[in-house]
Amino acid sequence: MSGVPLPPVPARFRFASWASFCRVAAKLRVSLWGAPPIVTIVASIDFDPVVYAHSNALLTGAPGVTPILADIREPDKVLELASSEAGIDFSQPVAILIVGVLHFVMDGEQPFDAVARLREAMAPGSLLVIQHASINTHPFFKNAASVHATNSPSQPDFRPPERVREFFDGLELLPPGLVPANEWLAGNLSSTSLVVLCGIGRKN
Repeated sequence: MSGVPLPPVPARFRFASWASFCRVAAKLRVSLWGAPPIVTIVASIDFDPVVYAHSNALLTGAPGVTPILADIREPDKVLELASSEAGIDFSQPVAILIVGVLHFVMDGEQPFDAVARLREAMAPGSLLVIQHASINTHPFFKNAASVHATNSPSQPDFRPPERVREFFDGLELLPPGLVPANEWLAGNLSSTSLVVLCGIGRKN
């Protein structure tokens, strides 16, 4: 569930059935209700054809996992393909995980509108998981990210926490809220120079 060019588990962002997210959420120390059903359905989505090809190769034969070529900036197409190709039923609670993506979608590309469309499609009980690089990151890492993306149309946008929180408009943020990733983990880990915000919102 990563936005890097060739992630170990290919997915620019991912739709997962409620059941599959229960297992992930347990690691995030989120208390969820109900026993997960047996069947898990995952749509592994990326807009890069190369990543999509690798997803197909690596995930061939993986039960319930469907690689999809789509762009988060076209949310209606994303929703349609997740439903028609992967069988995601948006009338039921789902989990949408957008990890390592939104800080590469610039404001002019309407990322807030795109996520709002996804929130709109979510049934009550659904979860939205977002990971986003923060403006509070040390300048060294922000400069390195900009240099790395010099020849790319996707420039990193290290947004402030209050802007990232707008992606969760209308949702209940689950504890501990929108906080650096280390605060979601056990062990009282120290803060890091690269600040990555993580949050889980529930649609009630």
